[in-house]
Formats: sequence, structure tokens, C-alpha cells
Amino acid sequence: MNEKIPNPSERNVEQIPSSEEVRGVLERLTKGKKTRVTNEILDEQGNLYRLDAIIEGTEGESTEFFYRRKVSADKPPEINIHSAITYSDGYSTAGPQADFIDSEWRLLD
Repeated sequence: MNEKIPNPSERNVEQIPSSEEVRGVLERLTKGKKTRVTNEILDEQGNLYRLDAIIEGTEGESTEFFYRRKVSADKPPEINIHSAITYSDGYSTAGPQADFIDSEWRLLD
């Protein structure tokens, strides 16, 4: 039996979506509605680490979107966009989201 033993130095290079790609996915999730970026954080290499945006709705309603890239030394990175819809009465529900898995975005409603 000829099995190849994995070399620890041959690790997968972390695939990081560009700011433009994240904004494109955000536009798809918002169905083209105008968003206002409220927070943007870049890492030491200039890659997008976190992005918060909001869509102001009617009658006090708003939808907030949160892109994050969670990095851990012992796990693959978690890259996703989550959202929360807040109504005028203060009640919130989860909104659309997307996960970045195997270098592809997967949109969830």
C-alpha cells in the first residue's frame, strides 16, 4: 500500500474574498437596495476583516448586515455575512445570510 503522508507545511492557503466580492454578495442579499456602511475593519495585510452595513426601511424598520472573517489557529477560517431585521417595536428576526465555503459563496434565505 502506497499512502502519501501529508506534509504539515503543505497547508491550504486561506482564501479571502476581496472587499469588492463581499460588497457584490451584499448587493445580492439586499436585492440592490442602497446600504450605508457603518463599520469597516481591515487586517494587517489590508484584507477585509469585518464590514457592517445597514438598510433603513420604512416606519422605523432596518436591516443590518455583518460580514466577518473569524480566524482560529486550529480551525479553518469562518467567513460569512449575517443579517438582522429590526422592526419599529424593537422585535428582531434573522435576515438573509451567506457563507463562504470552499472558496464559493452560498446564499441562504
